[in-house]
Amino acid sequence: MNQLKKKRRTILVPVVMHTNLPNFRLAVVFGVLVTLGMIVGCQKTEAPPASPTKTTGPATAPVEQAASRPGAVVKDQSIKAPVQVERIEFQDGQGESFAVLERGGKGSRLLDGQGKELARYSPSSKGRVAVRDPGDTVLGWIVVREDRLQVRAADGATVRFRFQRRENGNWKLEDGDDNLICRINRRSDGWEVKDPEGARVARVRKSENTTTLSDAKGKSLVSTTADIDGLVVACLEMGGVESLPLRGGLMLALMDSFVSRQETR
Repeated sequence: MNQLKKKRRTILVPVVMHTNLPNFRLAVVFGVLVTLGMIVGCQKTEAPPASPTKTTGPATAPVEQAASRPGAVVKDQSIKAPVQVERIEFQDGQGESFAVLERGGKGSRLLDGQGKELARYSPSSKGRVAVRDPGDTVLGWIVVREDRLQVRAADGATVRFRFQRRENGNWKLEDGDDNLICRINRRSDGWEVKDPEGARVARVRKSENTTTLSDAKGKSLVSTTADIDGLVVACLEMGGVESLPLRGGLMLALMDSFVSRQETR
């Protein structure tokens, strides 16, 4: 009896195991899959953070980068060229410097032969140039019109002189009441200044690299080696415009608005 029970037990075990083998294999496979899933999940969770992605957009402007470094040279930043100031020097009959026009920059100036400032001229604004003394007091105004220049009083309204270009290319100077003061006529060798009666007062001629203003008898009054039109030099002999700063303003306005360096001197 005992042997029969042992035999039955021995037989039952393989039968049970055989009967449940597919389920057992399924359980094992399922357990393996679960285990692999857990391993993979842990690896994803514990994976080191990815390195930062490099930005492919536009880099910081070189100007901004350089601005953060003191003393850095900014190559991409446009460098403004220094403003050129032109010096036009005039000598008297003895060859001594008596006046200098500094033209350009934030404004122009008139100096005497020793470099002392006589007048300053603001840049043209809407065709108007202010003439000031060294203390910045307004002495008058130069107003540019299509065919003429006006010299106005300090109030900016009263016209004191008119310097007008005529159809034949000559010029005439009148006072505020339209009275003729002088004419400046073109010649083949330069310019000549005549009074209202037509008598010659002065001449401007160019010889070699010098432009010379002389009186009616040919005596040298003013000369310059600057490359400017003789009409500009002739303004120095405008007896009606008594103020040298105002004459300087007319000269600057002529250079800026009417005459060319290529014109006959």
